[in-house]
Amino acid sequence: MVRCILCGFLCTLALFFTLRGLWATDNGEISFFADQTEVFFRDGSIVKRYDGNVTVAYKNMTLTAGKAVYYETEKKVELVGNVCVRDTSKTIEADSITYLVEEKKVIANGHVLIQRKGQWLSSDRAVYLKAGNQIIASGGVQLIDPTEQITVTGGQAEYDLETKVAVITDHPKLLKAETKRGKNLIVTARQLEFHSEDKKVIASQDVHINKERMNAICGKMIYLQAEERLILQNTPEVIGLRSGAAEEILKGDTIKIAIKDGQVNEVIVIGEATGKTVGVDGGEVSEVSGQKVSLQFKDEELQRITVQGNATSIYRFFRAEDSEREINEVSGDTVQFFFREGELYRVLVTGGAMGIYSSSSKF
Repeated sequence: MVRCILCGFLCTLALFFTLRGLWATDNGEISFFADQTEVFFRDGSIVKRYDGNVTVAYKNMTLTAGKAVYYETEKKVELVGNVCVRDTSKTIEADSITYLVEEKKVIANGHVLIQRKGQWLSSDRAVYLKAGNQIIASGGVQLIDPTEQITVTGGQAEYDLETKVAVITDHPKLLKAETKRGKNLIVTARQLEFHSEDKKVIASQDVHINKERMNAICGKMIYLQAEERLILQNTPEVIGLRSGAAEEILKGDTIKIAIKDGQVNEVIVIGEATGKTVGVDGGEVSEVSGQKVSLQFKDEELQRITVQGNATSIYRFFRAEDSEREINEVSGDTVQFFFREGELYRVLVTGGAMGIYSSSSKF
C-alpha cells in the first residue's frame, strides 16, 4: 500500500515538472519547451521525451530540434532533426547532437556546420568542449574564411576558441582563391595552423607550395594574410619561377615571397643564397650566389635580379655539335641583372668588380 502511494506521489511530481518544463542540475536549471512531452521511468530513472519545435535552454546556451530525449540520471540530452545550438558568438548545426550537461560537452554528428564571427567550420563529427573552450572536428573538415577567400581542409581539426587558433592535421591543405589575375595559392603539409586573430597560417613538416609556375618546398612556412607574404624556413627551395627554363631553383636559409594583385611580385633569398637556371636544351647554365638574392617581377615576367654580399655570377654555355664552351664569371659586392621581355639585356657590377671570360672549342 505504501509503495503504491509512493509511486503515485512520484508520478504526480513528474507530471508537475513536465508541465513546468524545468529540471534541476548541479549547475542550475535546464528548461524544455515542445509541442508534446512524454515522461516515463526506465531502470529507476526518469526519462523525458519531447516532440515538435523543441527548445532547450541552459544558462547562455539554447538548443533547438525536431525531437529530444532527456535522461535525468545521466544529465544527457539527445536531439535529432535540424538541430541547432546557439552559444554566445557561435552556432552549431548537425543532423543529431548529444549534450552532456554536467560535462558541458556538445557532441554533433552528421553534416556538422559551426559558424563563428564570419568563419565556417564543417565536418562529419565535432565535439564542443564548453569548459575548455575548444572544438574538435573530424572527418571531411573544412575551415572557411570567406572574407580572405581562404579554405583549409583536412581529416581532423582542433580549434582553441580562446587563442583563436585551429590546428588541422591528417592531409591538411590550404587554398587561397584569387579573384584577380593570379592563380590560386595551394599549400600542403603534415600540419597547418590557422590563426584567425593574427591573420596568418603556419604550415610545418613536409611543406609543399604551388603558385602559378612557382613550386616550393620547406620545413616550415608562415603565410601573412594582410601582407600577402610567404616566409619559408627550414631548408627552403623555390623551383620554376620563369618560363623558358628547363630547371630553375633558389636555395637559402630563408626565402620570402611577396604577392601583389594575386601574382608573385618579389622573391628574396636570405643567408647563403644560391640560384641556378638551366636552359631548355641544357646547354646554358647560370648560377648566382651571395648573402642575399632578390628577384622582382611584373605581370609574371622577371624584371631584375639583385645579388648582394660577396656576389658571384657564373654563366656556362656548351654547344655539343662543335664542342664550343664558354664560361663568364663576374663578382663584386653587388651584381644586378636587368631583363626585358624575358631576355637579359644589362649586367651591373658594383664594389670590387671582377670578371673572367673563357672560350674554347677544346676546353
